[in-house]
Amino acid sequence: MTEKTTFYLQSVYNSAITDARESALTEVLSNLQKYSLKTEEAYNLVVSQRDARFEDTDRDGITNAKENELETDPNDGTVFYLENTGFEDAVAASRQTGRNDVVVFPFRYGLVALEEYNKVVAERDERFSDSDGDGLTDLKETELDTNSEQETSFYLQSVFE
Repeated sequence: MTEKTTFYLQSVYNSAITDARESALTEVLSNLQKYSLKTEEAYNLVVSQRDARFEDTDRDGITNAKENELETDPNDGTVFYLENTGFEDAVAASRQTGRNDVVVFPFRYGLVALEEYNKVVAERDERFSDSDGDGLTDLKETELDTNSEQETSFYLQSVFE
């Protein structure tokens, strides 16, 4: 055996690796241009430009840059609506369904008490009741002094003659 063999302890090896990394880092940081790297100031400028591009002051999901392009106020929330017939139809249908629900069940929304609602419905139904089915409401037959239990026929004078 003519070659010299050297054995290292693990701790010595780890120390040598750490020293090499620190030495390389110091070399790179002191010679940024040599390695085609930028200065910390240049890096910070790039980061600030990037952040400015995505800045959203009013937090409405539209960047300030885009709001400036659209001529909207970046300090005031901007809302855009889709111009989509299907969407508009769905909104209109939902509104109509909601209106119908309020009209049919107003007591659910605190607009009127259930007892008051039932009283109005009973009065409405009574107004349009037609006991004998002759097309004249019982209320109208009372007004005309006719029998609401017996069919009443009215003829136009010209048809009668």
